[in-house]
Amino acid sequence: MPGFFRMNRTQRILLIIAACLAGIAILFSALATIYKDKVRNIVVESINKNLNSKVDVADISFSFIRNFPYATIDFQQVKAHEPKEFVTTGSVLNAGKISLLFSITSIFSEEYRLKKIVLTDASLNLQIDANGNSNYEIWKKSDSSKSKQVFKLELQNVEFKNVDVLYYNVSKKQDLSFKINDGSLKGNFSENNYNLTSDANLEGASVIIDEIKYITNRDCKLQLSLDVDQQIGWYTFKPSTIQLSGLLLEVNGKVIDNEKNLDVDLEISSPDADLPSLLSVIPEKYLGDTKGYNYSGNIEFKGTVKGKSDKTHSPLVAFKFKSRNVSLNPKGTPYHLRNMNCTGFFTNRKNNSNPVTYLNLQNFKATLEGKPFHAEIEIENFNKPRLNIVASLEADLKAISKFFKPDTLNEISGLVKVDAKFNGIAGDKNTYRSSGDIYFSNVDFTLKQKPAHFKIQKGLFHLNGNDLMVEELIGNTGSSDFSISGTFENLFAWLLIDNQRLNIKASIHSNSLDLDELMAKEETPAGSTDTVYTMTLSNNLKFSVDVDIKKLKFKKFQASDIQGVISMAEKVLNTNELNFNTVEGEARLKGIIDNRKDKILKIEYDAIVNNLNINLLFTEMGNFGQDVIVDKNLKGKVSAVVKFRSSWSEKLELDENSIYVKSDITIENGELINFEPMLALSRFLKGADLKTVKFSTLTNTIEIKNRKIYIPLMEIKSTALDLSASGEHTFDNIVDYKLRLYLSQIMGRKVKEQNTEFGTVEDDGLGRTMIFLSMKGPVGNPKFTWDRNAVEKKITDEVKKESISFKNIIKEEFGKKDPGKPVVNDKKKKEELQIDYEEDVQ
Repeated sequence: MPGFFRMNRTQRILLIIAACLAGIAILFSALATIYKDKVRNIVVESINKNLNSKVDVADISFSFIRNFPYATIDFQQVKAHEPKEFVTTGSVLNAGKISLLFSITSIFSEEYRLKKIVLTDASLNLQIDANGNSNYEIWKKSDSSKSKQVFKLELQNVEFKNVDVLYYNVSKKQDLSFKINDGSLKGNFSENNYNLTSDANLEGASVIIDEIKYITNRDCKLQLSLDVDQQIGWYTFKPSTIQLSGLLLEVNGKVIDNEKNLDVDLEISSPDADLPSLLSVIPEKYLGDTKGYNYSGNIEFKGTVKGKSDKTHSPLVAFKFKSRNVSLNPKGTPYHLRNMNCTGFFTNRKNNSNPVTYLNLQNFKATLEGKPFHAEIEIENFNKPRLNIVASLEADLKAISKFFKPDTLNEISGLVKVDAKFNGIAGDKNTYRSSGDIYFSNVDFTLKQKPAHFKIQKGLFHLNGNDLMVEELIGNTGSSDFSISGTFENLFAWLLIDNQRLNIKASIHSNSLDLDELMAKEETPAGSTDTVYTMTLSNNLKFSVDVDIKKLKFKKFQASDIQGVISMAEKVLNTNELNFNTVEGEARLKGIIDNRKDKILKIEYDAIVNNLNINLLFTEMGNFGQDVIVDKNLKGKVSAVVKFRSSWSEKLELDENSIYVKSDITIENGELINFEPMLALSRFLKGADLKTVKFSTLTNTIEIKNRKIYIPLMEIKSTALDLSASGEHTFDNIVDYKLRLYLSQIMGRKVKEQNTEFGTVEDDGLGRTMIFLSMKGPVGNPKFTWDRNAVEKKITDEVKKESISFKNIIKEEFGKKDPGKPVVNDKKKKEELQIDYEEDVQ
C-alpha cells in the first residue's frame, strides 16, 4: 500500500470514511438481503392477523438505508377497504405509498417496534354513521394474553405528504375536509397519556357543523401542542396558534370528547385581527348581507367557548372586542363609513333567565363622508331582535342610501339630521317606543318605476312611540307642489313587519297638482301622446286626508278650488263631499273607488253639477269613454244630478259593459252641431238645415246601461224646428229613435219652395198637424219609416202617463173635462192624419 502512505493526512481520512461508508452500505445491503424476506413476512403476517378488513398492496420493499436510523418497509399502491358492514365509498385509505419505520435494533431482537409512519400521495375517507360506528376501525384490538406480539406499536410520529382528508360524522353532524401538503403529528401514541404536537399546512379547509359552514375552502397553518388522556378523552391545549387566511388565533383550554357529548372550555383571542380575514371565517348565517361591501381595519378580541355540546346543549360563547379605524365601503361606490371605533360585547346566551343572543356596541363613532355619526346599539335575540338604538347624525342621504336603501327607492340626495331613540321587538308593534326629531332639507328622490322627480325643500318630523308626527313637509314634483302635516300611525311596524297597516291622518295643501306626473308608472311608449297609468289600492294603507287644492290636472280634466275629505280603508277609496270648480261651473262629488277585487277598480259616484260648459266637460272627460255624442257636437251650459257606476282595469281601461249612468239633466242655451242623427233627419226631410240645432232649454232623464243610451220622451224647441223624440242609441252608433215633428214647420219657409213628396199642404189652421217617424239603423245611414199607429200610440201613452194624475184631480173636483184641452173635430183629425200611413219613405 505504498500509494496510501504517499497521500496527505486529509486524503487518507476521507478515504477511510468512504471505505467505512461503503462497508456499512455493503453490510446493510447484506443484512437487507438476509432479513428482508423474514422481516417482510413477519410484518405482513402480523398486519394481516390484526386487520378487520381487506387491504390491497401492489408491492412491498424493505430497506435499512432509505430512512436511516430506521429500518423501513414501503407499501406501494395501498387500498384499505371499509369493513363489510360499513360501506360508503368502499375504501378508508388509498395511498401511493405507506412507509413503516421501525427501530433498527428491534430487527435483530425479533420484537419489531413501529416508531413512525409516512403517508404519501394519499386520500383518507373517515366516516361515522348515525349509530356511532366508524369505518376506520380496521385494526383489531390486541390481546397479549393469547400470544406473543412480535409487532409492537411505539408510534411517535406520523408524517403526511400530499394527503386529502375527509371526515364525516353523521351522529354529530360534523363535516371536515382539507388537504395536508406537509404536516406531522408527534407524540407517544402507544401510551394513554402523552403530549401531542402538530405542525401542518392545510389547503382548502372546510368545516361544517350542524349544517352551518364555519370555514369554506380556506388555507390554514396549525401549530398545536396539547396533552392527551386517551382513556377519558381529555385534550388540554397549551398555547397554540391557528393561522387562517391571514387571521392569527391563539387557543388555550381543554376539550373532553366522549361518546355522549363534547365538553369544551376554550379561550380564543386575537390581539390584532384583520377585519376582512375575521369576516371570512364567520358563518354566513351570522353575517347577513355583507357581500356587497369592502372592509378594512382591525379588531382586537378575546373570548371564551365553554360548556357541553350535544343534541340538547350548546356551549356558551362570549367575546369582548374593540375596533380600530374600521372602514366600510359599498362595492362600486366612492362612499366610505370611516374611522369606526367602538367597544363591544357578544354572547350567544345573555344569561340563564334570558338565554338569547346579545350584541352591545358602546360609544360607536364614525364619519360618513366627513360628517359625524354617533350611536349606542343593543340587539337582543337575533331570531326576533329587540333593538335599543340611540343615534345622532348629520349626513348626506345619497351616501346613506348606498348603505341602506329601501326597495321602492331609486335615487335620493339631500341633508338629514337625526337625534332620536328607538326601542322595540321586531314584529311586536306594541313594544315600539321612539322619541326625538328628524329634519330633512333639499331632498331630491325618485321612486322605482316612477318617472316623477320629487323635491323636498324642508321637512320636520317628530318620533312618538310607534308613530311619526309630520309637523311640516314642503316639496314639489314637476309642476306640482304640496304641503303636508299630520300623523303617520303605526309607521315603524309598517316598515319592519309584513302585512302591517299604516294609518295616516293628514292635511294636504297644494297650489297646483298634476296627477299625470304623480301617477305615471312607466315611460310613455314611443310616439304616444298619452301617459301610461297604473292604479292599485293597498290593503295595508288607511288614511283620511283633508285636501285644499287650488288647481288640479288629470289628463284633459282640470279643476280648481278643490276642498273636502278623501279617505281610504280596506282598499276602498272614499270621496265625501268633495267640492270644486271646473269647466266654468261648480261640482259636488261623493262616491267610492273599490279595489277589493284584484286588478279591478269599481267606481261608484254621485255628482251634482251646476252651470258647466258642456263642450269643455266632454272634452276634459274624454267624452266619457264613448263616441255617440262627443264634445264637438255640443255647446251650452249643463246642470245635472248624476249617478255613475263603472268598472276599470288597474291601468284605467274602461269596461264599457259595466257603465251605468242615470242623470237628470238640464241644458241651457244649447246647440247640437253636426250630430249624426240630426244630419240624417235633415237628409230625409230634403231641405231642413239641421247641421246646427239651437235650443233655449232641454230637460230630460238620461239612462245608460248595457252599452246603450236610453232617452225618454223629450221635446226639443229649437230655431230649426220643434220635435219630440225618444229611443235608444248604442255605443256602436246603432239608433232606434221615435220622432214626432210638426208638419207646419217642415213645410215652412225653408222647404216650401222645393218639390217634395208632400206636395202642397195647406196650413191646418191650428198649426198642430204632426207626422210620426221611426229612425232605425246605423247613425250614418238610418232607415226612416212612416209609423203612424205604433209611434202615435207610444207617444200618446207617454203623454198620458205624464198627465193622468192631473186629469183625475180635475174630474174629481169639477166633474167635467179638462178645461185647457181644445176641442177638435174627430172627423177633421182623421182627415189630417190621412198622410200618416205606414210605409218605407226613405
